Amino acid sequence: KGFGKFSTAELGFQSCEKTLRFYISRGRTLQQAINYISPKEDNNNPVQHANNIAKFAGIDKNITLKKFITNL
Repeated sequence: KGFGKFSTAELGFQSCEKTLRFYISRGRTLQQAINYISPKEDNNNPVQHANNIAKFAGIDKNITLKKFITNL
């Protein structure tokens, strides 16, 4: 584990897209993805982060990412 550092923003976005595609293919929920991306071991609050994103997007934090993407 560790923090990703990319030489360009484009490479960073490509990595983010790859990670999201992985979570979608595994049937992960928004909360499960945030738990990994923003772990509490790094002094984050993944539950609050997921709640904030879910509220902003108008979705349940326990929706699968695949279902969310399909409903866009």
